[in-house]
Amino acid sequence: MGLTGTWNQPNEIVDSDDESISSVGSGEPFQHDSDQEMDSDDEDAPEGDGNKENQVILQEDKVYYSTMSETFGNDVETIIQTTDNQTIEEPLIKPNIEKKHKIEESRLPKTKYSKEYLIELLKLPSKVRNVSFVGSLKSGKTSFLDTLILQSHELKKISKNQKNYKKLRYTDNETLEIERGLTIKLSPMTLLLPNLKSSSLVLNIIDTPGHVNFLDEVSVAQRLTDISVVIVDAVERLTVGARKAIDNALNNNVQLAFVINKIDRLILELKLPLQDSYHKLRNVIDEINTYIQENSFGDNYNHDKIFSPDLNNITFASSDLNFSFTLKSFATLYVERLGLPVDPVLFAKRLWGDIYYNEETRKFSSKGSKRSFISFILEPLYKIITQVLTEEPELLQKTLYQDFNVGLPKLFLRSDPQTLLKETFKTIFGGAFGFVDMIENLNSPIEHSKTNTYSGPNGKLKDEILLASSEGPLVAQVGKIIEDTIALVRIISGTINKNDKVKILGQQYNDDDEDVQVLEIDELWLGCGRYKIPIESAPAGSIVLIKGVELSSKACTIVGNDIKEDVYTLKPIDYLNKAVFQVVVAPQVPSELPKMLDGLRKINKYYCGVELKVEDSGEHVIFGSGELYLDCLLHDLRKITEINIKVSDPITKFSETVVENSLTKVSIKSQNSQNEITIIAEPLEDKLAIDVENNKFQNVKRLNKILREVYDWDSLAARSLWTFGPESNGPNALLDDTLSDEVDKDLLQSVKNSIIQGFQWAVREGPLTDSAIRNVKFKIIDIKLAKDSLQRVNGQIIPMVRKACYASIMTATPRIMEPLYAIEIISTSQTVQIIENLLDKRRGLVLKDSPIGATQLYKIHGLVPVIDSVGLETDIRVITQGQALVSLYFDKWSVVPGDPLDKDLFIPKLRPAHINGLSRDFVMKTRKRKGLTGEPSLGKYIDKELVDQLKELGILI
Repeated sequence: MGLTGTWNQPNEIVDSDDESISSVGSGEPFQHDSDQEMDSDDEDAPEGDGNKENQVILQEDKVYYSTMSETFGNDVETIIQTTDNQTIEEPLIKPNIEKKHKIEESRLPKTKYSKEYLIELLKLPSKVRNVSFVGSLKSGKTSFLDTLILQSHELKKISKNQKNYKKLRYTDNETLEIERGLTIKLSPMTLLLPNLKSSSLVLNIIDTPGHVNFLDEVSVAQRLTDISVVIVDAVERLTVGARKAIDNALNNNVQLAFVINKIDRLILELKLPLQDSYHKLRNVIDEINTYIQENSFGDNYNHDKIFSPDLNNITFASSDLNFSFTLKSFATLYVERLGLPVDPVLFAKRLWGDIYYNEETRKFSSKGSKRSFISFILEPLYKIITQVLTEEPELLQKTLYQDFNVGLPKLFLRSDPQTLLKETFKTIFGGAFGFVDMIENLNSPIEHSKTNTYSGPNGKLKDEILLASSEGPLVAQVGKIIEDTIALVRIISGTINKNDKVKILGQQYNDDDEDVQVLEIDELWLGCGRYKIPIESAPAGSIVLIKGVELSSKACTIVGNDIKEDVYTLKPIDYLNKAVFQVVVAPQVPSELPKMLDGLRKINKYYCGVELKVEDSGEHVIFGSGELYLDCLLHDLRKITEINIKVSDPITKFSETVVENSLTKVSIKSQNSQNEITIIAEPLEDKLAIDVENNKFQNVKRLNKILREVYDWDSLAARSLWTFGPESNGPNALLDDTLSDEVDKDLLQSVKNSIIQGFQWAVREGPLTDSAIRNVKFKIIDIKLAKDSLQRVNGQIIPMVRKACYASIMTATPRIMEPLYAIEIISTSQTVQIIENLLDKRRGLVLKDSPIGATQLYKIHGLVPVIDSVGLETDIRVITQGQALVSLYFDKWSVVPGDPLDKDLFIPKLRPAHINGLSRDFVMKTRKRKGLTGEPSLGKYIDKELVDQLKELGILI
């Protein structure tokens, strides 16, 4: 019988001979009559007598239990429940079930190599390669890595029935990734693989997401590695994810190589003739070379910019059929299997390009009817697929013995055709020997050390770090936090050991010497997807997992605790994605706010590109790159906090700018009236703002020369540039445009740092919506400073400069800016018009659409405002019945139509604003959401008398 704050009547009457019966509710015994008194039923107690001891109580009137009202009080509602609310199978006290959000192997899986040998080989940098796998969504990065894992691991056998077949996706170890079939976070995988000469090579591979919302993970992976392998779909060619990864590799001088994946689609899906398949592959390679040659980041790239199969920097692969090859590996296959008396290297040189093979004369020439690539590579691939799908098992077995001197186990001969194809190609090619050979010819950790990111000055310490020696000073780059206190780290110099005490330098260490911690390394591992190999030490060139790193920021620098010289941090990672999409979060139960804040701090470390902000109104805002990004982030936030969280409708980040020069000069005085400054604002060139944001001036020694020659600045303006802001790559500029005969330059230099701080503060939080300012050039044209240094301290100068910047913006036709998404859609030609109509309803447009060669697909490029993009990807997939692959990524900032200061504009409440009223609508609603009072106006920063004078002159309305 279940009890829920209730009492049940007893099934048996308690014997009256008991000395006492305890009251369950009060804990005090009831007073009972003696046996003699209970037997004297004929004696009546005196009426009205208050002495209960002399009263006679009948058997049926006796009270054995207290009533519910006596126990719980008259104000408590009590319910008697006569049936159970739960089944007998359900326990009354449920056990604590630990929810697993990550798949990990309970024990180390068997490998075809000794793990001890792998660990020892890490000490030889020439035998180690650090590689990141990058590319577009659905290009097959994770599946290609699976082929390497299957080659080197003895994992659970995959079902021979294709209906029960599931892709391995060994590096997708989070439950959310498995449920969605999508890589969300980077994952390290250390493998030992043989090359064509059967010599072992250690590959520290980092698998990255392909969705454009997670480009921050690509940024981290490319910073930690020396080689970036771009996986390209042979059918879809270069798409946005691959292009963004190439841009970042070129900009950061990370050596590139390519894998042309899914070549089986040319045969099985498109059913192209041999000649067309060759031209399709050649078209993909030509597109890669054209894109790199015309790339604006190419000046920073110091490696070979020509990519071709005969240069051994391109691999062909089919991750679905479990094989890959280079020209060299295919030539080696011919030589070894057929015993040809030729050099495989020279043979490989004749297998690509306009080189033809004459079957009658058995010679190569520059003219002919059939290219050698078709004769020696494509024809055998076509024949193998045809024979596997059409021939009887016995005949197929005979063909494999005759042509390749290999055979299949009998159990595979009767398996599903797809499985049979995989096993056949796996048996013929043996493994990814050609791919490993290609990687071996690229940069080792010694040849391409990441120490060029060290921000310290030239000197003995930097020279030692540049050697990238295991015996040098310990310097390591923390890429990101994987989970809790486990971090992914690249050892640049020195050796890190378990139980070592090291210094953790935060991102602000160079400016704030207190941003440093001394911590002990608890554990060291080699990351291997779903398992970790424990190690005692990691030499220079290794990529390892470290436990015990409590980070105060997303990425930081580890240095040895024994370094006596002044140390500096490594340059921060430039994340590719822009956090322009945002939501406001709050706990469902207000008392659980501390739990949510703790979860937000952890999320800020796990997701590299996220930004968090607390508004003046108390709102907690999360900024991300897109819908999917925030959806995954909020999933992890709920998982970490285990509380219910309210989420607002998605909104976007705005910026502020000016479209004209300041109409008049406005002087602003300091609080003590002893200092005065005059600043004007004007638009900054778009090209210059973009180049500054892309860090093109980080290592430039003569910036003024570039400003004159490239951006047409005059010599005086180029020399007077003080800084960009906010930060060193901010799209705003501060110039000293004062004249030496009017201003005391020495006095001005004494407060230069204070003026820059005031400028940085102003451009972070603009006057319209408290948003960042963009594309504005601020010029100091006059300044008067107090002679007494106590009258021009930071507390007087910084707020004065901030107000002056605001005043200059308010007199220079201020405008609000919104971010735009570039949209790339791969779909059929029948859906082009449908997509155009859909974008038109969201203030978007299609810029161009072009067919993808040898397919029925079209590639559509367009633009759409971020604020109008909510649900767009889902709408496109629904309206095209799943035929479209959509990618939305930040492209640029655009000025919103309308005047944000026009008070006469009508803003409707329950329907969209008119196009000319959008700016006003965005500003007022954003200010209300952020808790900003009033309207933006110049009167907040200058005296009322000056405002009245400007109105009389017609400058202000």
